[in-house]
Amino acid sequence: MFCNIVFPIPLQQKFVYFLPEQIIKQFSNNEIRSLVGSRAIVDFGPKKDVIGVIVDVKEKVEFDKNIKPVKTIFDTKPLFSFEQLEFAKKIANKYFVSLGMVLNQFFPYEEKVKFTQSIIVSQNVKRVKLDVNVKYLEFIKDKKLLVFDTINEKFLFYTNIIFDIINKEKQLIILFPSNVYLIDFWKFLLKNINGESVLLVKSKVMLYTGELPVKERFRVWQLLRNKQINVVLATKVGAFLPFENVTNVVIDEADSLGYKNQEVPMYHACDIVQERVKTYNIVLNYSFFIPSAEFFYKNRKSVKFIKSCDNLAKIKVVKGELKKIILENIYKFKQTVVIFPYKGYARFCVCCICKHKIPIKKMVSEGFLCPKCGSKYYELRGTGIQKFVQKLYDINKNLTIEYIDSTLNTKKIEKIINDFNNEKIDVLVATPLLFNYIYRISFANVKSVYFVCLDSLLYSGSYLCYENVYRFITLCKVLLNSYNIADGEICLEIFHQKEYNDVLLSEIKVFFKKELKIRKELCFPPFCEVIKITLVSKNKNKLEDIIDIAKEKIRSVYLIEDIISEDKMFKVEIFIKMDKNFEYQMVQIKELILSKFDVRFDKVYVEYNPVL
Repeated sequence: MFCNIVFPIPLQQKFVYFLPEQIIKQFSNNEIRSLVGSRAIVDFGPKKDVIGVIVDVKEKVEFDKNIKPVKTIFDTKPLFSFEQLEFAKKIANKYFVSLGMVLNQFFPYEEKVKFTQSIIVSQNVKRVKLDVNVKYLEFIKDKKLLVFDTINEKFLFYTNIIFDIINKEKQLIILFPSNVYLIDFWKFLLKNINGESVLLVKSKVMLYTGELPVKERFRVWQLLRNKQINVVLATKVGAFLPFENVTNVVIDEADSLGYKNQEVPMYHACDIVQERVKTYNIVLNYSFFIPSAEFFYKNRKSVKFIKSCDNLAKIKVVKGELKKIILENIYKFKQTVVIFPYKGYARFCVCCICKHKIPIKKMVSEGFLCPKCGSKYYELRGTGIQKFVQKLYDINKNLTIEYIDSTLNTKKIEKIINDFNNEKIDVLVATPLLFNYIYRISFANVKSVYFVCLDSLLYSGSYLCYENVYRFITLCKVLLNSYNIADGEICLEIFHQKEYNDVLLSEIKVFFKKELKIRKELCFPPFCEVIKITLVSKNKNKLEDIIDIAKEKIRSVYLIEDIISEDKMFKVEIFIKMDKNFEYQMVQIKELILSKFDVRFDKVYVEYNPVL
């Protein structure tokens, strides 16, 4: 008997190994197909004791000489189910990657997890009936997309459905866009229960994130599969958990970038869940503060707005009132959040000789030469966030001000956020990068959120610019409402009054109606699929050949970026819009690219509906 084994490597092929009789008798119980999905230890090339996954078994192969044997099977029960294997094949085909790399996203199987599969939880926990507010259970009976206006109300919804699932001995998975946000809810959950209920909840609810050690992830994986826990609170990796016995899945802020894998394959966890639940009888719900226009459109017939707060923060248009607002807040011992559109110290560098202007993001910091005249002399122009912060000190020299932008590392940003939450900072200035950390920030002492030069964000060039600004403003309003800031305000420094009235002050349904009308005219998502294919190679001529063929044979190509050089490699990005015959076109594109590329040396990144 023989088997096909895959490994977490870029090569898109299966490797044949021989199955010895003693392994078949020991692990398969005379059913050879039961080995499919199990991890096997083999010699792979010059490497000894490598772990791979058996994806197929067969009695004969075309060649049988020099085929290496399987040394042992690592699992007494297959780690991957048939459904998981079949779905992994679809993902591999969709993102142009190997099956082994996709299975590694489900679970990092290459690590030797020395853990028995007969894991059990403590049976000494006393069963108690958890109190459930039936109001929250009504939310998920007939509506798929739930929109909340405060954090507290959303967390109470999660708490009650978790209690209901535990009482009924069912299984639930809740996905969160970040580990920090998940931990915040976990603390909220434990804070609102006590006594024997705490012990029961801790025994029935588990956390599952990429930050956990592999042994702990393996433990949660097996407990869920064996019906020994009821609820898993997870980040994006939870999209690959065993779904066999799950009855409900809730995804929090489903269009968040936190669900997007930044490495190959560049999947979105919510897309994974949407496809997988079709195989099972699973109720899927989405929970939002403010959904994207695309998500709203796809679920427009199943939306429920849950209003729980009447003291809504005020939104007003201002012009040059930042100094006044900061001083007023200081006198009231309140904090101010300022959103500034530009990162760094300056926006442009200008050649001193020919006056050629270059955006700072395209400027090489060392050895700069003007692309027009070759001069090495330049001066910085425009105001970035660092220069803006310096000017803020003119308001009051004793102000404590910090800024956040993409030039700072994660540890520095976390420290700034912690200091702000502990009220050690009077004014926090941030670029729209703050949107990625928004749930980490306590708005308990924030009086004002001030958007500086909002026109710049509205005209950033992306088809998502209006939506991003609208959602950012709405989310700030939700956070101010969540902390019961009676006189909280959002100040918009905008110089086009009409844009404010028509866009930023609209009700959510009105805004989406106008936005979707424009999207349909321009054929952008949700009325098409945008695919970004990034090609990286040492051979520039190879990329030029692919570009020429793409322009000639792929009619749906609408944008090809210039070839750029990075670290002795060449990179090009091709953008494609498709609205019909999607799968057929993707097969053609895949054949076109892979016929020219060698995955051992060249890299291909496929991203669906990227942020433009």
